[in-house]
Amino acid sequence: MNERPLAIVPVWFYDDQTGYQDFRQRIGSLASRWRVIVVVRDIRFQRELEDLSVSVEVLSSPGGSRLQMWWWCLRLIPWIAKRNPDLVLLLGSQMAPVRLGLPASFPTVLYWNVHPSQLFDSHAPTRLVRWFNMILTRLSYLAAARASVVLPIGARLREDLLAHGVHPLRAVTVPLGVSENHVLHPTPVPRQYQPGESLRLVIAGSINAERGRDVMFGAIALLKRQSLPVHLTLIGATGPQLEECRLQVHRLGIEDRVTLLGRLPGQEIPALLAKAHIGLSLVAERPWNTFNPPTKIHEYMVNGLPVIVSNNACHRDLLSEGGAGWFCEFDAADFARLIRERLANPAELEVASKLAYQEGIKALWSKLEPDFIALCRAARNWNPSPAAG
Repeated sequence: MNERPLAIVPVWFYDDQTGYQDFRQRIGSLASRWRVIVVVRDIRFQRELEDLSVSVEVLSSPGGSRLQMWWWCLRLIPWIAKRNPDLVLLLGSQMAPVRLGLPASFPTVLYWNVHPSQLFDSHAPTRLVRWFNMILTRLSYLAAARASVVLPIGARLREDLLAHGVHPLRAVTVPLGVSENHVLHPTPVPRQYQPGESLRLVIAGSINAERGRDVMFGAIALLKRQSLPVHLTLIGATGPQLEECRLQVHRLGIEDRVTLLGRLPGQEIPALLAKAHIGLSLVAERPWNTFNPPTKIHEYMVNGLPVIVSNNACHRDLLSEGGAGWFCEFDAADFARLIRERLANPAELEVASKLAYQEGIKALWSKLEPDFIALCRAARNWNPSPAAG
């Protein structure tokens, strides 16, 4: 029997990494058809992949800084070339520079999950760092243009890649995807709110100022002063984020209105979402947030949760006003206004919940996986499908 083709998948996980599901989905899908070697920078990341049918190799890095990440990418090049794989899946935009050092004959798929401006800040405090980041940004786009296939997770990321020289037939949008393991019920019960009970809000993922921490806490404090029933649950904060949240919650006197949970196994999150009325996705105006699609919205919606989102470009691409969710400005007072409106119009919640589920199931990974596998296979022929976009 012929041996399955070999795929090498390098991935750089950050020290404060809060989510692994999109990486696991892609690795797991590939491993069901290929022999897969995943390369990580530290042995502690092995446990995130231990239930997958893959080999995990550690190419050690002394730390997790951007400079050390760049050096790690350079070290990966001879490591991969020595093993002569049938496919290289560069799992993350930060992995792009690896493509530049590999032989042109190596079929390479680049998973493009964030905009380079998030990785390499053009507004860094010193001129030297800004110059270095500018070079890395240009190298990232050059690497993307040389990949066999680039898989951006959103339409705006794809448009940006085309504007930077990537051929349209090589840039194919495959959204993030939601695992069926993150859905509690085959058909979630539509959310209903009974006047007098607390309106239960939930947010999952990194919790910091850019992700709306101060906006949410400020709004909860304002609503408490107005004696309005609302409760906020935060899931997924890392150690330092959790400590900062505790300090702010105590300072604002909203301990009875906020539940703080750290990082939890993915399979535990659907049960927590099922207890909520509304999911939240709030992001500050940053260059990269114009391009990066929000990562949690579909996970909320496939569990029947309507959403409240900040009013930015990527959120507007996903939602229409009055459909599966509502928009607010990135501001505590406007967020509080929107909560008051939801409390005053409880019937809207059930309608939005049904619409959210209908939209959410479109993003299940089982529906996206066939395109992902087809594109990985196409990369070996340097001939991605012209029908995909």
